[in-house]
Amino acid sequence: NAGSAAVTKNGTSMTVGDIAIGDTIMVQGMLRGTSITATAIRDGLPHGEPDTIVQGNGQPIVGGNISAVNGSTLTMTNKSNVS
Repeated sequence: NAGSAAVTKNGTSMTVGDIAIGDTIMVQGMLRGTSITATAIRDGLPHGEPDTIVQGNGQPIVGGNISAVNGSTLTMTNKSNVS
């Protein structure tokens, strides 16, 4: 659930509605089973710049491509083909 997440792309604040199928994202938040309540989402691939949004603070960080969007619920598929 990405409803209350801080969302950025290329260092610019955006909304969950700006995330599209096929985008590559990194998500930080609270993991329960295969669901994450997101606290931060970074849309796009990092280009070597320091990441000021997604930081290691004990919360899991996952990444992958968006395969479905339903309101504030995003489905992400990782490189291991796990959604």
